[in-house]
Amino acid sequence: MFDIDNSNNSGSYKKTIEYETSLTQSYSNLQKDSMEAATKMGVGLDVSGVLDIFSIGFKSSVDQSITIAYESTVEKKMESKSSKKVTEEFEVGANSRMIIYRLYYSGPGVTYATETVSSDPKPMDDVLINCNVQQKPLLKNINVVYSDLASHRPSDLLDDAIHGNPDVNSGFGGKYVWLVPVWTTSKVLWTAKLINTQ
Repeated sequence: MFDIDNSNNSGSYKKTIEYETSLTQSYSNLQKDSMEAATKMGVGLDVSGVLDIFSIGFKSSVDQSITIAYESTVEKKMESKSSKKVTEEFEVGANSRMIIYRLYYSGPGVTYATETVSSDPKPMDDVLINCNVQQKPLLKNINVVYSDLASHRPSDLLDDAIHGNPDVNSGFGGKYVWLVPVWTTSKVLWTAKLINTQ
């Protein structure tokens, strides 16, 4: 981050440094990297599907700010970039030299130029990330089911959360009409199918 050489001076030296932190959080990149890792491991997932990450953990020691960044990325499914300016004063002793390093993390879904500074140039240990994932169901199709009998009502139909009646033809006379979703884990286009139940 900076190198202050005060080795030729008998007095201490103070320096004010202004720098910028930045944080990029991308849930979609974390999903993509998780899918690639699962595919390499041979986990039986549909490679054209979408993963939903519901928790994240670490097998190694991680800076607290990075842990928080990952947890919020997963919890809020975030896509964001932020930065802020930081001002710090450093004092270099007489006849001394100070080299300051800053923790910069770049990993799947998170890139973080942190406020964590140190005179130790030792890099961070590898970060082992565990994502608990499930394949996300996607809407493949909507079947429109018609019937003359209310008893033919499908059990897996789409409910009407506002009016409470899933019969989309209610109050208009004629057949009962229900919408039934068809789910998939593959990203494919869907078209409506009409089914007439007598």
